[in-house]
Amino acid sequence: MPAYVVTANNGELGAADNNVRPDEITQDGATNGQALVWSTAGVKWQPGTVGGGTPVWNVLVKTADYPVVAGDVTGLGALISVDSSSGAVTITLPAVSALSAGQQVVVKRNGINQVTVARGATDTIDGSTSLTLDLNLSAFTMVVPASGVDWRVI
Repeated sequence: MPAYVVTANNGELGAADNNVRPDEITQDGATNGQALVWSTAGVKWQPGTVGGGTPVWNVLVKTADYPVVAGDVTGLGALISVDSSSGAVTITLPAVSALSAGQQVVVKRNGINQVTVARGATDTIDGSTSLTLDLNLSAFTMVVPASGVDWRVI
């Protein structure tokens, strides 16, 4: 089984692999900053730490407009799952200057309504001021380039 890891957010863990079954996940004792790691002894995903305790991804679940702050983009970055079942949602990116080269923000739409990814400050996103996720289960991955100027979609 692949070693997917995601961080705990307010005591709840989520898996980044759509093939993970709920009966394979243990949330007991999950705390912020932990990751979901595979336990070969327990044959389950469970709360734990990765490489000295630094989370690989910070996973956020949002149901309303949300301005992403630099503190949300830890480790490799932020994975933001957007439940748009109640209405359209706008996720606003932080200023590129507040982050490090290579950090990423992934925004995934999970719902029937449109999700917009808007720029923060005066940065652009591949030359645009915003991007739109028009299809359910679609996603954008934005990365801070080495130049530290504007977001790049990968």
